[in-house]
Parts: sequence; C-alpha cells; structure tokens
Amino acid sequence: MVAKELEGMRNTSKKGKNSSPGGAPENKMFTSVKLDTQCVVYFRTNPPINPSDFVHAVCSDFAASGAKQMRYTNRLTPIERTGKATVEGIEEVARHVLKPHFHEGQEGVKFAIRPSLRHHDVLTRDVIINTVARCVGLQHRVDLKNYDVLVLVEVYKVRFSWRR
Repeated sequence: MVAKELEGMRNTSKKGKNSSPGGAPENKMFTSVKLDTQCVVYFRTNPPINPSDFVHAVCSDFAASGAKQMRYTNRLTPIERTGKATVEGIEEVARHVLKPHFHEGQEGVKFAIRPSLRHHDVLTRDVIINTVARCVGLQHRVDLKNYDVLVLVEVYKVRFSWRR
C-alpha cells in the first residue's frame, strides 16, 4: 500500500511541471513567495484552499488537541486579497474584503482596524485607518477594546516575483 501511495505521489509530481494560467504548478497547494524580509515567510495558496479557512482550521486543530503542529510558526495571517500600496489600492481591496462582514445586511458592527507597515514610508497609519474606516461605513462603530470584527491591514511595499 505504501508503494502504491509513493507511486501516486511521483505521478502527480510529474504532472505538476505544467503550469496553470496563473503561473503556479497545478498540483501544488502552496507556492512560496520570495520577499527580502527576515523572519517572515509568505505563501500563496492555490484553489481549492482559502487562506482564511486554512488558518482557522490550523487554529481549531491546535485548540482541540493542544499540540502545536508547526515547530517554528508563531503567527499565521491569512491575506484575502492584495493590491497596490496607495489610497486607491487600499480602497479597492477594502471594498471587496469588507463586503461580507459589513455590507450584507449587518448593522451596528463594532470594529477595530490594525494596520501593519513593513518597508513602507509613503502612507501613514492614520491615512490607512481613515481610508479603511470610510469603506466600512458610518452605520458601524469603532470599538478598540470590545470589537466584533478586527480588520488587519498589512502593507508591504517591495518588488517581488513568483518563483516556480
């Protein structure tokens, strides 16, 4: 049975040399993204894996078993969507990402915004917070201590390339 499983793994690795239209190998669930940042590793997930669902499953497994499965991992942050590090880019991404949490019948949601800037000196924290808050809308309230939804905004400005 082990030999059959190994043979099946070899066959799928041979198929993976062809690339999908997005540039990632078809059989790889994760693709490493090389950025020049120390102590931070970025991975792109390929369908059918949703980054938020993956991180939630990892955290749920840890909560249920109490055993950490990843030795060197201290934090997992799912990135729902990426865009340019400009006010317009942040607005575009915020409208898409915030829609299911704030604009589909929800009223009076308490929220907090936590921006994190790495290698970025163009936009300030205040500009990012105000831009995202405008996208959330006036019908919701800011509550920094007892929020219902925490909006994490990761801003990283650098050139990068996908490695295959």
